[in-house]
Amino acid sequence: GYDLTTLTYLSADSGASYYVFVYKYADPRMDETGSEYDVAGGLEAMMNGMVNNSKNGRLISSRKTNLLNKDALQYEIEVGNERLDGVLLMNENRIYNIMVDYFSAASPKPDFELFVNNFELR
Repeated sequence: GYDLTTLTYLSADSGASYYVFVYKYADPRMDETGSEYDVAGGLEAMMNGMVNNSKNGRLISSRKTNLLNKDALQYEIEVGNERLDGVLLMNENRIYNIMVDYFSAASPKPDFELFVNNFELR
């Protein structure tokens, strides 16, 4: 086991909810700066957990990318008629899940790229 602190930031409008989840690990092995931690594997495991822990969750797509000079994993998940567009990245001992949650019939579709490109690490 390990200690995990979760911080959640949310902003919503009539068509979508915009989230930033920050998962902070106390275990020193869970740190991207350590030589033993598999960042890509950790991000993939988190994404798979999101899909598998959602009733009727289905992975639409995922791809490795780079955000803020960090290796990242961009994903699209469908849960019924709801969509989750997001990106996972790790900074030191924290995994960030930057996500837009909306209904697939939403018109217009939320601008995920605009949201994620306004994110910065401090």
